[in-house]
Amino acid sequence: MGALALIAILALKVTWLHAAGDSWLRAVWLAPVLGRWADTYGIFRFPPARAGGLGREFQSQARRGDFAIATATAAGLAIILAGPRGLLALAFVWGVSSALARWWTRDLGGLTGDTYGALCEIAEVVTLAVMSAEF
Repeated sequence: MGALALIAILALKVTWLHAAGDSWLRAVWLAPVLGRWADTYGIFRFPPARAGGLGREFQSQARRGDFAIATATAAGLAIILAGPRGLLALAFVWGVSSALARWWTRDLGGLTGDTYGALCEIAEVVTLAVMSAEF
């Protein structure tokens, strides 16, 4: 399943980058920013699944102001790199990340290191999709 997920994520990223046309470079820069922001959001908003897991380790090292700094940085870079479309991408990433994290918290009892990785990758795909959408 992991190999299939990797192939699917890579295929989606290549497809959305191709569809982005002239905006591909801005999309390449913005996607990792919003992917890492999704991880930060998951760490601060949702509980870790296990007491001794990687999710708990991430949460224990995060300081209170980290989420505010991450959000301000992500929003600022979104505006600089893509203007209103960048903020729209951030909003979509937030919505998808929130829905997935709630689902995983319900089913797993919280987030794990693996779910943080999945949040990041899915957020990157969502960002590329928004950047390539025609409005």
